[in-house]
This record gives sequence, structure tokens and C-alpha cells, in this order.
Amino acid sequence: MPTACISTPDCRVRLVSERLQIHGRDESGANTLLREIPIRDLDRLLAIEGTQITGEALSALLRADIPIAFLKEAALNATSSPPAPSARSQKRHRRSLVRCGKWRR
Repeated sequence: MPTACISTPDCRVRLVSERLQIHGRDESGANTLLREIPIRDLDRLLAIEGTQITGEALSALLRADIPIAFLKEAALNATSSPPAPSARSQKRHRRSLVRCGKWRR
């Protein structure tokens, strides 16, 4: 199940002859073609917010029944830490440890 994940900010996706062309900025900051993906090889497309998809590319993806999902950039960040637990959940956890005899001060 091949999935294309566009995680580079401010990319543009366009259709050229049944292939998706992903344009964006390279390391030097110049606009360039980053990748070409044949639509027939694609099962789904994930893109971060801010990615632009042309109407032709969008309709080709929909005709091929390929689901498209837009995600916030933070959802793709593997190094993001989970939210801090609330004070209530910490108290509940401490009480369960006391009941089990595993709580030590």
C-alpha cells in the first residue's frame, strides 16, 4: 500500500501526463522539481497544511479513488513530545500505586 507523504512546507502538486509532480524549494532555496509519482503506483496521499494541489491533480486523484488527507505539521513531527499529564491524572496514578504497595516517597 504505497503512501506518498508530502512533508516539505509550501510544496505544489500538479498533474503531468498521469504523474504527480511535486515542486518545492531545495536546500539552496530555489524552486525545483522534488519528485514525480505515477498515479497508478499510489494508494493514498498525505500532505501537510500549506501544500497546494492543482485542480487537475485533485480530480485525477479523485477519479482514481485515492484518498487525500491534510495534516497539521505537528502531526508529522516524530520528535514532538506528548502533552504533560494533568494534576488530576497524576493524583489518580499515585493513589493506584499506594493501593498496590508500590508507592515510595
